[in-house]
Amino acid sequence: MVLAAGIGRYFYARAEMFKSADGAALAAVQEVDVRTFLDTGQIVLLASAYGRAQEYAAYNSDYLTGHKIYPRVAAIRVNQAEHKVYVSLEADASSLFPALLRGVVVRGEGEAEVRAHLSTYAPACCNRRACELTIHHSIPTRARLPAH
Repeated sequence: MVLAAGIGRYFYARAEMFKSADGAALAAVQEVDVRTFLDTGQIVLLASAYGRAQEYAAYNSDYLTGHKIYPRVAAIRVNQAEHKVYVSLEADASSLFPALLRGVVVRGEGEAEVRAHLSTYAPACCNRRACELTIHHSIPTRARLPAH
């Protein structure tokens, strides 16, 4: 009976890992070198991508941390052809099971798409036109975003 309850909690934790991974992917996409992407179409992540991804993963892991499961970024990979960034998370989920079952790992993966465009606008304060760089990303529906 205890094992069955642990399995149920494991699958819920797995779903939560995917939610955390979605948040981490969103963070990684925000760390794309915009100028390189606009100039070449290639996705190059800034050095800060792993740290930001870890921050968002932690922000989206209330249930997990409440059960002593601490997600960590295992990998960030880029699919240049699809302009997508994937973040893989993993964590030790042994705390969900009886003491005799150790080494249980739970994993999740999230994705976000990179799209960018240049738009011009004429600021009201001056006569010259300015160039606005924006980078778009798909916002995962499962993830929460920290307030800035």
